[in-house]
Amino acid sequence: MIGIGTGAITLAGGAGNWVARDPVARNAHLFFSPETGRFAKGGVPASFSQMGTFEAAGTRYERTSDGAYLPRGVDVPRLADFGSGERRWFLTGEYTNLLRWSEDMTQSAWVKNNGATVAPGEILSRLGLPCAKINIPPGGDQKLRQFVDVTAVPDGTPITYSFEAHVDGPQTVAVRPFSDGAGFTGGQQDFDLDPGWNELSMTVGKPAGATAVYFSVMGEQSAYSYHMAAANLTATPIRTAPVITEGSAVTSAPELFNSDLSGFDLSGGVWVFFDGAMYGTNEPFPPYFTIQSDVNNRLTVFQNTANGVIRALQTSAGAGEGINGPVVPPGDPAKFAVRFEPDNMAFIVGGVTAGTVASVGYPAGLSDFHLGARDAGGAGKP
Repeated sequence: MIGIGTGAITLAGGAGNWVARDPVARNAHLFFSPETGRFAKGGVPASFSQMGTFEAAGTRYERTSDGAYLPRGVDVPRLADFGSGERRWFLTGEYTNLLRWSEDMTQSAWVKNNGATVAPGEILSRLGLPCAKINIPPGGDQKLRQFVDVTAVPDGTPITYSFEAHVDGPQTVAVRPFSDGAGFTGGQQDFDLDPGWNELSMTVGKPAGATAVYFSVMGEQSAYSYHMAAANLTATPIRTAPVITEGSAVTSAPELFNSDLSGFDLSGGVWVFFDGAMYGTNEPFPPYFTIQSDVNNRLTVFQNTANGVIRALQTSAGAGEGINGPVVPPGDPAKFAVRFEPDNMAFIVGGVTAGTVASVGYPAGLSDFHLGARDAGGAGKP
């Protein structure tokens, strides 16, 4: 949920208006609650499209609670979590699915869903992502190897291998990462699967000097079969939504949101309440949000990805004053409220005051809000 306001909004609508019963919404310039599907601007209920401008260049996917993928087209927001199907606002910056193909490492042939044998080198796909159904004989095992070129990935970078597996009965699937001449710390990871679809994910650091990474997926000692689908390999420490690949690495389209605040008087101060999670990949200080783009005149809350500290900053005429909050590991939920006022600022994180400060100033002419980016063009996007 995101609320931005000054507490001076005139209530619109009658007693039946949900805004009238929500003190946060009726006092907020902008109010977003994807969990409930409620949005308001200036104390008036609004549709999502009325809240601001959402941009996304390509197809992305929502995942429903029953495991179905729903494509979302150009400039259409995702209001459901790809992992759980819960309603929430899901925005991502650019990340690349490095996985390009899969290779058979066993003597037995793969079997498609329709029972046909997979030809050597043939790539199966579900939503354009590598997948295969593998029959495992009693007391035996089958292996699936997935390969990726990680030449451009810096040594030590966390890379997350995630996939979905459907099993006919209880089963253990073992995943072992290895590379060309360099080993991983952590070694093999075993996943105990229940019947039906299972989501699996493991994160390792890229070994020094490795130019290629292999993930060997093995079902062991079982009379069942498993169907592996929607595999991703990304240079992030958190699981990401599927990215379509067709024989080469593909980078996701970033999602950006900007809103016009020019109709509101922010000269006396503004507060923001934020409840969400963020992971930044393309710069050391990705912002949760920014009010105004000018680096010398703006309000922002960002994260230092080197140490995990989140920081509120108020800058006017190039002079800034900030407050450090606690460490929030990338991808973990963060709840904070920050009050920006002329010569004053307060930062509250997780219900605890991180600090207050008599700031050096307050920027004039605040007129735009950027969520997860430093400007309308998406600079600094996480």
